[in-house]
Amino acid sequence: MAERFWLESEKARRAQ
Repeated sequence: MAERFWLESEKARRAQ
């Protein structure tokens, strides 16, 4: 499922 993928990606992008 890409849901978990985009969820982790969004968190990493927000941390930057």
